[in-house]
Amino acid sequence: MAPQAATLLPFAATIPVRRELWQRDAECRGVDPELFFPDRGARITEALAACERCTVRAECLDYALRTHQDQGIWGGIPGRKLRRLRHQLEAEAVAS
Repeated sequence: MAPQAATLLPFAATIPVRRELWQRDAECRGVDPELFFPDRGARITEALAACERCTVRAECLDYALRTHQDQGIWGGIPGRKLRRLRHQLEAEAVAS
């Protein structure tokens, strides 16, 4: 019989989250995540401005592409554009 989900939670909470080194220098560190994961139709200018100032923007974008992030703003690129970019890069990789 499989363990109940509730019995797994305490164990899961003890597993350390692997952080990428670039994340410690990210402009968004410590900022409310809702800024970078806005509701549909919400203004994203403040998030994009933070990305513009960020010194690890390229690393953030690379991470989002490698981990197939489909939601939120990563490396200054909103989710819809991020998905298009990933599909474009995947198509180029297949073609070469």
